Amino acid sequence: RIPFSTLQASGLSNVPANQFQLWRNGKEVALFTSVSTGLLGTNDFIEFFGVMNDGKPDAVLYKKPEFQLADKWSLQTDTAAYFLTTSQSLNARIVNAPNVISGNSIPAEPYFMHTLAKNYKDQINPGYASIVGIYVYSSSYDNGEGWTSRSIAPNSPIVDQLSDLYVANTNVDASLRITAFGNALNPRSVQVLVNAIKLVDEQMDYFSATNKEITFPSSLLGRTIDTVRIANQTTIGSDRMVVGKYELTYPRQFNFGGSALFEFSLPGSSVGNYLEITNFNNGGVAPILYDISEGKRYVADIAVAGKFRFVLPPGGLRNFVLMNASASMAKSVSTITKKIFTDFSQPANQGNYLMISHPILGASSNGNALENYRLFRASAIGGGYQAKIFDIDELVDQFAFGIKKHPSSEIGR
Repeated sequence: RIPFSTLQASGLSNVPANQFQLWRNGKEVALFTSVSTGLLGTNDFIEFFGVMNDGKPDAVLYKKPEFQLADKWSLQTDTAAYFLTTSQSLNARIVNAPNVISGNSIPAEPYFMHTLAKNYKDQINPGYASIVGIYVYSSSYDNGEGWTSRSIAPNSPIVDQLSDLYVANTNVDASLRITAFGNALNPRSVQVLVNAIKLVDEQMDYFSATNKEITFPSSLLGRTIDTVRIANQTTIGSDRMVVGKYELTYPRQFNFGGSALFEFSLPGSSVGNYLEITNFNNGGVAPILYDISEGKRYVADIAVAGKFRFVLPPGGLRNFVLMNASASMAKSVSTITKKIFTDFSQPANQGNYLMISHPILGASSNGNALENYRLFRASAIGGGYQAKIFDIDELVDQFAFGIKKHPSSEIGR
């Protein structure tokens, strides 16, 4: 939430609410403004669903995108940059929508398909290697490189115990997806057992990867404790492999497990949906349901104790976020840093001798060392170039979505 005080301190208090835009990773993010048009008042605010930086922008760095085992964790930073701009065009918005319970004839949805994802972050795996006496790795972003599980030897399987899955009693199948990679020049297979039932037994020899997805009866899940066991099957005792992630997708009751923020999706419906959600931490106030896909915001009906009810109109596949609407739950943005982008398409901002640096490197006992060297390269004795200095932080903002130290800042230029 960006309060009016932060906008005012940043010189944005005279911008009409409908002119604000927000961007993350080059895509516009829908905003909710407490007033739809006109100037914001002292108690007004801008609100949006923000997420941390993930590994999706890293995919372009790999020799092949499929070499990336998982994209939950960034190889650079988990800090995401959001750019607040202004425009008089029709900007993306989330608007208040009615939630009328009285007269509803739609039956309550019995379940939704929920994905429980385990994205490992135990180590940065170096990936594919050539063995020339020692393991030699490419400087490229190669197959299997990135955040993974610990190394899995034949005698040390990963065993995860999962509780409170709230599996719905239905005949709808569940699915399991796993990505893994071999870290030695040996034959092996990766096995996955769920509640002692073998679901995956996939050959994955040498430095190779697997991306396996299978379906199974959802009745296999729903124990007091559900166990996922991932094992390295090989006769070579020194062998090792890693797992990027696994995902369990299964039918779940609308029981949100005491969460104060919960994401879920619903398939398209030509008649609409009626939801009765239980076990949600609402902090004593009616929670808010954000329809991220269609830009709508619903206030829950809490007339029935312990139930948070919503009647939704017809729509396509939609992604939702249910949020505790207590004032203390919103993360307040207290500062905004002003950025003015350089238009590098202009000839005046181009050159044939390019210096990418950082202002901190310019300090010297003889003036600005960077500028001195630029002037030298622009002189006749230095080659007579059209020499230009480019600030790496600005390249990060313009070409790497503000993700600090991301190599796309160099690819972009």
